Amino acid sequence: MIDSQVEEMLGPAFTALFRYSQERLFLFDEAFRLVAANEPALAQFCTNSWDSCCHRAFGSVFRVDAAIFLDRVREAARQNSPHLDQMAADFKDGATTACRVKSWLVQAGSRELIVVAVTQQTEDRESANLGGGDLRELAAQAEVSKVANGLIHNLGNLFNSINISTQTLVEVVRDSKIPELLKANRLFLRNLDNIGDYVTKDPAGRYLPEFYRSVGDFLKEDLEKLHTELADIAEKVAFIKEMISTQQDYAKSESVTRKLALNDVVDRALQIELPSMTKRGIRIEKKYQARFFVYGVKSKVLHVFLNLFKNAKEAMTSTDHEDSFLQIGIQSLPENKVEVTVRDNGAGIDEANLDKMFSYGFTTKPDGHGFGLYTSAEAMNQLGGSIAVSSEGIGHGACFRLIFPAFMPGRGSAR
Repeated sequence: MIDSQVEEMLGPAFTALFRYSQERLFLFDEAFRLVAANEPALAQFCTNSWDSCCHRAFGSVFRVDAAIFLDRVREAARQNSPHLDQMAADFKDGATTACRVKSWLVQAGSRELIVVAVTQQTEDRESANLGGGDLRELAAQAEVSKVANGLIHNLGNLFNSINISTQTLVEVVRDSKIPELLKANRLFLRNLDNIGDYVTKDPAGRYLPEFYRSVGDFLKEDLEKLHTELADIAEKVAFIKEMISTQQDYAKSESVTRKLALNDVVDRALQIELPSMTKRGIRIEKKYQARFFVYGVKSKVLHVFLNLFKNAKEAMTSTDHEDSFLQIGIQSLPENKVEVTVRDNGAGIDEANLDKMFSYGFTTKPDGHGFGLYTSAEAMNQLGGSIAVSSEGIGHGACFRLIFPAFMPGRGSAR
């Protein structure tokens, strides 16, 4: 159950994930009042009536100082990670039980809310997660779904383009001068024995050389159209195959850290957003210092760049720049590191929001859910890298800086 005002601020994506998670989830406001609890939490810690639990104090459920607890959660958020803790919790039957608690911050407009997920110490952790109820797993699934929807949209645009090219080919064949050429050839062969007199004295024959010249020009133009449209179709079909392959890689739940060709992974991620960027007139600038290899999980690295490119596209779509551009740079750093920068000249980021960009649930988009950049930061941390963002303010674009551990020969590729 969720307080109606809070539900409106969080939006349908978050509230749906909150409701359907099998973890025991609580949501507290800045005053440490309970503003949401899903059914598993209500069933064990409160009464089954939401009205009797709404605005219940934090201390009535958990035996810990709320202010100290919030400081710990905020510190974990600054490290782009949830706060893990152990504390006593009061069940609705009056029993006090030691519990594992996982907590994180959610930004809802100007408000800062706290999500608390509870597991009893006596429960087997794997059994508790069999239902796939972890909110972050559901958030990751939501990201996969969102990218898939973007893929479908871009595929639709590509198929429309292929359809236009196909119609052009049909028109070229339909209006071809080949039937007239064949008719002229029959006349030529019929008069082959007296061809000299035919092309100099016969009214129809005198027209034949000029006809051959003009029809040659038409056929040359038609051939150029055929080459152009067929090349365009072939390119888009290859594009579609690459996009589908990228989506399949992205959707995989692989967990092996191995050697990756970073340039190739970045380019594959770019493939998905490129059609809609091109349609919006966004110029792509690639500045790759060399070909680099890093340690990483392919699906996670794809996720990071897919999210960054999608965000950049949306940021530039919302501005009136005549020359929108996305600049991608890859270069080596000291201490066996590789840096990737993703820079745009889009809407930019308010200075007050820079420190919140990777916080769980924080978003500046009216229809955003705050999962994308959080999961990107989490993925980079898991890979032994980092991600940071800078911006000169609203209207001045943004630059994301990612650091990867470089692949070193002789060192194991899986960790």
